Amino acid sequence: MAPQAPNKSKPHLSGLAKWLLSLIALCVATSIRLHSTLQHTEKQTDFAFGPRSNPHGTEGRADHIANAKSEDSSCALLFFGLARSFVDKAYPEIEKHILGENPTCEVFVHTYDVKNEEQDAGSPRTINTNDVFRLTTRSNILIETEDDFREQRNVETFHPYIPIPSRWKTRDMDNMIRQWHSIDKVWNLMTQFESRRSIEFDRVAILRLDVIYTHPIRIDDRDELAVIPTMAFVPGNWNGLNDRLFYGSRRFAEIWASHRFDNAEGYIQWQKWAFPTSKRRGLQSEGFMRYLLTIHGRVPLTIKPICIKRVRSTGKVLDSDCCILLRPSSDPSNPFISRTSKGVFVIGMNTTVLAGLLSATMALDTPHSEISEGNVRKQDEEWLEQQGMTFHNFTHGIDENKTIIGSYGKRALKDYNDWSATSLWVMNDPPKLGLTLRSWLPLLPKSQVARMKETVLFSYSHPVESLVPIHIYGDDALEKGLRNWIVYHREAIAQSANTCRVVSSDTELLQDPVKQAFLIQDGLSRCSLFSRRLDIYGGINSVRDLSSGAGAAHDLDPQKGCKFIPLESALDSVLSSPYQLPASDRAHDLYDIAMHFYCDLKSGEALKTNYTIKSAVSLEWGSDEAKPKEPTHVDPTCLSPEKEKPWILDGSCSDTKIASFPSEARLERSCGFCGDAAAYLRTLRDEIAAKYKERCSDLVVYGAALGKDYVQWLDTPNMFDLKVKQAVEQHGTCIFTFFSGAERSSPFLVEDHQIVIHIDSTRLPYLHDRRNVKLLKLNPGLLFPWAQRIIWQDVKLMKRRMRNDLPVDYRQHFEVTTEKPGVCVSFQSLPAHKFAIGQASAVTLRNHCDAIIKAAKRRPTVSDDLSVLSNQCDHYYNIHEKDTPESVIFRQEPLIDSAFMAFDMRRESCRMYIGRLFCSWLDEIHCYSDRDQVSFSTAFSSSGLHLARASEGLSKGLTIYEDSDGSPMVHFTSPVCHWYNHLFSTCTLTVLGSPAQNAPRVPSDQNKKIRVSLIVAGTLQRFLFKSTVEKVIAPLTASEIEVDYYLSLSTSKAKAYRADAGYTGHAEPDIGSDADSIPTLIESMLSQKNAHARVISIKQDIDIDSDEMLQDHRARAKIEHPNEDPDQRFPVLDMRSFALKRTVVANRNLLKLHLAVQYLWREAVRHESESGHQYDYVLFMRDDSLWLSKFDLAKLLVAGDHDVYVPACDARSPPLHPQEINDHILISKRSSADVFGNYYSTLFETDTQKCMRRLGFKDRGCNSEMLLKFVMEEHGIDAGRVGQGLIPFQRSMQVKLPDGSSKVCFHKFCQSVQDPMVTDSIDQCKNIDWTAVFQ
Repeated sequence: MAPQAPNKSKPHLSGLAKWLLSLIALCVATSIRLHSTLQHTEKQTDFAFGPRSNPHGTEGRADHIANAKSEDSSCALLFFGLARSFVDKAYPEIEKHILGENPTCEVFVHTYDVKNEEQDAGSPRTINTNDVFRLTTRSNILIETEDDFREQRNVETFHPYIPIPSRWKTRDMDNMIRQWHSIDKVWNLMTQFESRRSIEFDRVAILRLDVIYTHPIRIDDRDELAVIPTMAFVPGNWNGLNDRLFYGSRRFAEIWASHRFDNAEGYIQWQKWAFPTSKRRGLQSEGFMRYLLTIHGRVPLTIKPICIKRVRSTGKVLDSDCCILLRPSSDPSNPFISRTSKGVFVIGMNTTVLAGLLSATMALDTPHSEISEGNVRKQDEEWLEQQGMTFHNFTHGIDENKTIIGSYGKRALKDYNDWSATSLWVMNDPPKLGLTLRSWLPLLPKSQVARMKETVLFSYSHPVESLVPIHIYGDDALEKGLRNWIVYHREAIAQSANTCRVVSSDTELLQDPVKQAFLIQDGLSRCSLFSRRLDIYGGINSVRDLSSGAGAAHDLDPQKGCKFIPLESALDSVLSSPYQLPASDRAHDLYDIAMHFYCDLKSGEALKTNYTIKSAVSLEWGSDEAKPKEPTHVDPTCLSPEKEKPWILDGSCSDTKIASFPSEARLERSCGFCGDAAAYLRTLRDEIAAKYKERCSDLVVYGAALGKDYVQWLDTPNMFDLKVKQAVEQHGTCIFTFFSGAERSSPFLVEDHQIVIHIDSTRLPYLHDRRNVKLLKLNPGLLFPWAQRIIWQDVKLMKRRMRNDLPVDYRQHFEVTTEKPGVCVSFQSLPAHKFAIGQASAVTLRNHCDAIIKAAKRRPTVSDDLSVLSNQCDHYYNIHEKDTPESVIFRQEPLIDSAFMAFDMRRESCRMYIGRLFCSWLDEIHCYSDRDQVSFSTAFSSSGLHLARASEGLSKGLTIYEDSDGSPMVHFTSPVCHWYNHLFSTCTLTVLGSPAQNAPRVPSDQNKKIRVSLIVAGTLQRFLFKSTVEKVIAPLTASEIEVDYYLSLSTSKAKAYRADAGYTGHAEPDIGSDADSIPTLIESMLSQKNAHARVISIKQDIDIDSDEMLQDHRARAKIEHPNEDPDQRFPVLDMRSFALKRTVVANRNLLKLHLAVQYLWREAVRHESESGHQYDYVLFMRDDSLWLSKFDLAKLLVAGDHDVYVPACDARSPPLHPQEINDHILISKRSSADVFGNYYSTLFETDTQKCMRRLGFKDRGCNSEMLLKFVMEEHGIDAGRVGQGLIPFQRSMQVKLPDGSSKVCFHKFCQSVQDPMVTDSIDQCKNIDWTAVFQ
């Protein structure tokens, strides 16, 4: 078989370059943030089956396909999957870019016999299976039915491996297995062909049928052994390799295609060996592909920026598939860079081998190698010298604010900048870079995404490795070596804080290089560093230092519980010759410190914020008297009226000590039920366990009602919500209520479906029951140590009259709020409600404190001491003025309502975090006021978490805080779902993606995205569009919000309400005035932002004269006022002589506007009906809206829970009348949108005289803004008036000037007192001398 010569013609390369250049505009402009939900969408809709079609009688291959391939064909093209929209979408590009580029390749196809596929909320879409006969001869095609598939594959076998946490269901797993089966069958089809012809193909491509190939793909370059596309999203829970395409040598194609089913179980078992339980991923497609190719198959991968756009059976093309993450290699003319990191800093005491591994396995290299490394090394030495240190004598890392870059550093930076244009870089200077890192971080080339953190690979060593060269140090060699190891690793952690840090171990790298190389690649890709090559086994074999396996340090690794061998034994193991001098006491102490520090590095504890080394000796040495940096503890003066009460929560007897987090706000406390002071609680804990552990271990719901005021609750019939009864009877929920104030016949009774536990409050430490309740509330793990899941629920929430919409199925609520996000704790965010923040608009600790103090006028017992509360708030703000990580979290205002909290106690890490957080929290309550919500943000900010990147912006109600390892720890549910709104459970389950109890159920795939519609009506002459696209639509779609756009414009020049303005007649649209081309232009601009143009209506005028409601109204008006224009009094009335004519114009313009809006709204409702889903929010906008900055829907919603949001406009001149509300824009929830969408009809049903009567005017009625407010009040719509900065737009005009240029000015100006918008750069139209302009 004659080999086919590789074709490396220039047109092929330029085609790829041209495609990439054309793609920049789409990807960079849209800034789409793709998450792992994209994987879910793909898997969920990939395969669905309908009746079998009949292929018989179908025409053979198309004329352009040869009747037979030559016997010596050396390549094969294998197509698999469903032929969605094949003839009109996929096939033309396959013919052009695949078949046309590989004309001698044999073609094979496997597909499924499907007529209709359920997509888009159940609407069937036709798939013509016979279309695949265009590709090749009948003998090279295999079409199977669902029954055929089921006979060969038992999909239930794979159901236990559904990825968790994820939104996958059994259908998604079944679809993946169908895809695997299709790939396996088309591979078998090819091998049967080879057997019949006694040949073997040299090059093989395996390709999807349902995609658009955007540029030529040739598979004949034998240097490309195994090519796959780069990933199309930033890794989240899942991290793997793109599984949509492969081409390369037959040997590696076979692994990609036919080794899947045989290795699925092996992948599951391998995860148990490679990952801790919390990071195991189940059988997720891309993650499995990474294992299959790199671990099982040892495939030398080339990862290329290949774009293939998936096509749905609806004909929809997923353009976002081409916003890929890999920068192209070795093409200086191509500027395309997406959201990738540009390089990695490697820090550690001995990272030479590690840097070599990155080069060999992932093509990450140091520019100009020895030259650049030498420049970096010399600059590091200069920086150390500038601050009076050397590597052998240092006390801390470099202070980056005091460094001056020299000539060596400048030369190094030039090398790195040049290198980053085409390649990914590595900076490595062992070990000094661990001390100077923060000085390099702002200097090196970064990603184009400003918020992306720098990538750092930190590899820690074993303490005994510092002892190997100790002979060079002299008599105090041991002390110096161990002290250097401790301080160096401490400073390397500090220097790499707030970076995207990947952690490895020198010892583990030597012990198991394959596993460590895999985990390093996993971590780097999670930091958005995507290599162009991946060859783990081949790379490891090329790094000679790894071939010998683990060294002596591995044999000395601590055993369970951080048990390690004595120092003398360690010396004998690692030194080539005996160490003659006896080890000093200080050396023994340092060795003990180092080994415990090393244990904490292995467990990850040392990498957490506020970790401190437990040091019994000073780490100073030499002439430098500087002390090692430790967190400063300030013991604030406690102000609590019960501050002298003993702290009874002694944790000294526990195997795992629970201590409060270190903080500037408090000293360290321990928490447990040790000692005599906690004997009562300890006994209570044991009695509860003896009676209820077996029955209630899965889930405990508990609360407390201490004091005589609550006694009557249990004695009052029908006091508690019926849902309490339903939760117990229908789901067996164990609801515990701790109770005091009246004796019962037994300390354990079941009353009103609750397990009531009587508490002797005299045996609790505090005089006030409010504090004693907190003692129970904030010790879930101590009271119920056997429970897997625990929910605290204030007893007050269960009162029937509260109508709080409590869960019936608490387990389902727990799964959605805690298990699904994969966190340890779920809190309910504090809402912008008068009970929480009074009349303020922002949810801040200051406003919350003020609201509590004000409430004390009605409820004197609201807190034990209000002066303490006021001073406490001031103290918190004072201590968090500094720019520390703790203060950054505090200033994010993580405020909660502590009446409902959920805890996942199944993991040790969660039990420890919850215990430490609540220990810190209780200490604040012991020291200050008993208002736990006031002290929460300070306790939480000290716990070392940070806001997860996925939480930035709107993300399906999720706000997640994660630890330094990137593990999710705490979830704050949306404030919109607070029980103040009486929709707690329903809202929570709906917002987070699960159907609410007793709520209308819709297909689950409809709840994936928030949907927003924009309704815009007006005239073409005033139409401003560009800012809406860039500052409204683009930010929404970038937050994965689906946006539909509805537009109605009239081309006739409407009469101006104030015709004397002098400029209105010169207005022009900002996208051109050609009415015929504008729809196409708008559709194109929206498509680039992944938005949809649903209706674009441009007509000469809006015909209100034909409307029957208006005709009837005009007929009555002529009878009542025969000498007046029939539009004189409706909908606006102004009978002042100077206003008569303009009022008629205004009324007609207003009616035209709202009739156009009503038309668009009914089209939107029709689309809702056809698509099967509703919009979540609707923006009713004017034609002349100019957006000055990006609109953030998430930020707007945080401002408060309202039916509709409007600009406050309370700084306008002249000011709004008390009965007016701004009508420039309405951002409405769907529940109230019908009123505004049908506002035209609503006006005819409105009693305008009633509106007029409340004004008291004789000759004037309600203007348009008064009417709007009146209609809202009549329909019970809650309007939130927010700052102009939250809705950053102004009604404006683009005025064409006599010289042909344009000027933009504010036509209708609005401003707010709070959160105003900066508008200095644009004038108000009324302030311009238009007479002078147009004279």
